Amino acid sequence: KWGWAAAAILLLAGLLSASPVILCICMILSGLCFGALIPCMLDTACASVRGNTMLATTVMMLALYLGQGISPTVLGWFDGPGPGLVWGFALCVGFMLLTALCNTMALKKDRK
Repeated sequence: KWGWAAAAILLLAGLLSASPVILCICMILSGLCFGALIPCMLDTACASVRGNTMLATTVMMLALYLGQGISPTVLGWFDGPGPGLVWGFALCVGFMLLTALCNTMALKKDRK
């Protein structure tokens, strides 16, 4: 859970820097911090739906693949007629923080 928040902070720091080299370094470190997204995502889903883990796994993977399919188009819009690529990556930071928050809440729920 803390790795995802750290990944968002690293990406935000890279975006706020004026250097493309620092941005690339921060993106690499952010990817390393984001780490094992898929196993954690599947573990959380299967823990939430214990009776039908195949359904939980299918829904999570479908959501992941849809997000991967849609995000290049959305970032392309930000880079073209939209407000700019930095705002597009800032949207990624927001979703990374939302992921960290949702997983923190799910872990607290599982521990009770």
